[in-house]
Amino acid sequence: MAQRVDALMFRLGINSIWLSQWYSKKNYANIFFEDILIRTYLMNILDLRGFLSKRCLIKRKSRRVFIFLEFYSNSFVKYQIPRHFRKKKKLFHKLLRLKDILKFLKRLTKAQVLISFQNLFIVNRIHRSYVKRLRGIFANYKRFKFTLNILNVYNLVIRTRGAFFLTKTICKELVFMNRKKKDKKIWPFLSFVRKLTSYIKGQNTALHGLRIHVKGRFKGSKRSKLNRYFEGVVPFNTIRANIDYCRSYSITLNGSFGVHIWACYKEAVIPAE
Repeated sequence: MAQRVDALMFRLGINSIWLSQWYSKKNYANIFFEDILIRTYLMNILDLRGFLSKRCLIKRKSRRVFIFLEFYSNSFVKYQIPRHFRKKKKLFHKLLRLKDILKFLKRLTKAQVLISFQNLFIVNRIHRSYVKRLRGIFANYKRFKFTLNILNVYNLVIRTRGAFFLTKTICKELVFMNRKKKDKKIWPFLSFVRKLTSYIKGQNTALHGLRIHVKGRFKGSKRSKLNRYFEGVVPFNTIRANIDYCRSYSITLNGSFGVHIWACYKEAVIPAE
């Protein structure tokens, strides 16, 4: 039964925090609905402009709204972060068109809005050398386009809590794979994901275990099938276990595909308030 419960909601206050941190005696429903609109608006806009937003934390204090965003640059869209944008904040805000976003949020909340970006994953020399080594190990999959995208996100999952990024990349790859009703590229993609999960066992990383569930009509079959890939230990029932969980779906020609990912980390992270 633990698989049917959201792992993050199950561990609120222990390993995960509330994404809306405010208190109000009046207009609770209106403020809560505003938070939902802010999250959907920001996540959709960042997705269109080439970024995957993981978490949107909102704090409210006396006519001020503080928004903390965690996101990662997506390689599917043409908007990338060039090197000259990484150190200069003004040019980076132009790339995001932050002024237009702030104008809309001020009209929505009728308060002063302050946005800060956190944990932007930037490719460095250590990351490149590690990905090159992984590409050498999985040399049989070099000819496919999905290898580099998934290896980059896999490196992010090992370093930080990145189950959200892995689910989104797998969902987008499934859309590209199922452009035809009977596409044969989906089976090497699934075998590549399976070998990556089995690769965790021999690595001394903070990642203790990984579990991936992909369900859908593979290759245009009449019935949906569930493919499970798991390696290491992912204890569902232990509340103190530091588990990162995400679920998402992708709509393709062969129907909808559902993806569930559980990532368990060894070191317990105390939530910062």
